[in-house]
Amino acid sequence: MSGVCVTATDRIFGRSGPADGFWTSVSRWMRMARRLALVMVLLLPACTTVPSDSALDDGDPLEGLNRSVFAFNDAVDQVVVRPVTWVYRTVLPTPIRDGIRNFLTWLRSPLLLANNLLQGDVEQAGVTVSRFFINGLTAGLGDPASAFGLMHRDEDFGQTLAVHGVGGGPYLVLPLLGLSNGRDTIGIVVEALVDPIGLLGHSEVRYRVQLGRTAMTGIDFRDENFETIDDLRENSIDFYAAARSIYRQHRAAVISNGEMPDSPAFDQEPADGNVRSKPKASE
Repeated sequence: MSGVCVTATDRIFGRSGPADGFWTSVSRWMRMARRLALVMVLLLPACTTVPSDSALDDGDPLEGLNRSVFAFNDAVDQVVVRPVTWVYRTVLPTPIRDGIRNFLTWLRSPLLLANNLLQGDVEQAGVTVSRFFINGLTAGLGDPASAFGLMHRDEDFGQTLAVHGVGGGPYLVLPLLGLSNGRDTIGIVVEALVDPIGLLGHSEVRYRVQLGRTAMTGIDFRDENFETIDDLRENSIDFYAAARSIYRQHRAAVISNGEMPDSPAFDQEPADGNVRSKPKASE
């Protein structure tokens, strides 16, 4: 038995020094997280054989599993993410935190540009390129481009798929990654695979950078929404259902660039995920 444990430990941490073993372990776990997201999408048909009528009406056939993952994520937030974020926002003044947020946004410029072009939105692609070079004068820490009317608009591959008519699929809650659906989970996996950060040289350096950026992105998101998330958690009768509703409304808004159809019934992304948005391509 002890031999099996030693072998397993060696496979995870390697036989090199503790530091090298740690980063080797981190890189493997990050690869496993990406694969897990893809596997969850591929296995969705097998996991949706006996959903309840109410779950089907909500577009949430995996509600039982999703609620369990949501509870796990909430526990991690309360025990780790929120305390770390509280220290982060207490120690660092707002201008420094804004600079970090600007830098994280600037690093996404290549992915933003790719999605602009895949959506046929040439005008916004020009804005993205201009923002990259203008804000690059500050190493990405500032946002002088906004002063010239070149405003940031976030794009991702999930939005690109939606623009081309791909439905959202079932609602999902991913471990640590948070709220999603089948389409957006595919988008997460694709962007992780094509991210230019992956072109960095040595694998150890690459995964340290990816890990650091992922951690800072999570802390920045929690910082930006600190009071909102706390209020939602404290004042919601059903925190899970409230978060699901907000997620769908937000995704519907970003897919349609904030221009929602004039319909009183269109107050969130439909349960089937098929947002009826206008094309983003310039005409």
